[in-house]
Parts: sequence; C-alpha cells; structure tokens
Amino acid sequence: MLWCNECDSNRFLEESKIIECSKKLEELSKDEKSRFKLYGICPDCKQMNTGYAWCNGCDPGRFLREGKTSENAEIDKLICEAQLQMKGYNNNLEWIPFDRLTDIKPIGEGGFSNVYSATWLDGKPEWKREKERSAPITVALKKLKNIKNITETFTNEVIK
Repeated sequence: MLWCNECDSNRFLEESKIIECSKKLEELSKDEKSRFKLYGICPDCKQMNTGYAWCNGCDPGRFLREGKTSENAEIDKLICEAQLQMKGYNNNLEWIPFDRLTDIKPIGEGGFSNVYSATWLDGKPEWKREKERSAPITVALKKLKNIKNITETFTNEVIK
C-alpha cells in the first residue's frame, strides 16, 4: 500500500487523536509506521491493530460477547482458541449463525455428512485496514450424521 507523505501525516494525525497517541508520524519507528499503514487502529481499545483489521486483545471471542454462540461450549472454545492464533480479520475461523444463510440446497452425501450449498449473507471478510466484507457468497455446508462425539468430529473437519 503506497501513501504519499501528506496522506500519511493527515491520516495519522486524524487516527492518532482516536488512540490518544502523543507521537508525531515522524517519531514512530519503522515497524510502528508499517503497522499503522497496514493494520489500522482497533476501534475498541484504540491501539494499533495486530493484523489486518484485527486486534488480538479485542477480537478473539467477540462472537461470544455479542451473543453469537454455537451453544456448544467445546466448539465455542475451539473457535476462540483458533482466533487467538489469527493474524488478520480476513483469515479467521468464525461462527456463522444459521439465520445468516439462505438458499440452502443439498448437493451431495458422504459417509459422515450431507453437503449443502448456501448463500452466506454477510460475505467473506476482506483483506483491508478496516473490517469490511464482500457481497454475499456461495458456501458449502456439512451436516454431520449420527455422530456420538460431534465435537471431535467437528474438530477433525475444521483441521482438514
């Protein structure tokens, strides 16, 4: 991402007020400048993000704080632990509530699951400085069959 010096200074001045940063742009280290340009500012803690539109201090587990639980404590824990390892908003394991999916149609069946296509209304996270999403996209869903230990099976599917 290329910005001119004037854009850098103006954007930093604007955003530094948000995070109450007392430094001027020219006083930032090379690493701080790079992080500011690439990752932006966390709107919650007002610190520089740790990844693209991602703050490891605020974002992991946000889905639970917003009441978007899977209603399975082990799956929620798996998602939270995966989110702690994430480096950006665009490459993140997240819980998608069923009401955010439409046009669900069966497309196949395997030994352990039925496979469906669906439209994810929220779209995929974009690789940008702020949290943005694409237009709605088509995704594949798996409904696991007759599973005694659904968490172990789910974990194995996610890790693949």
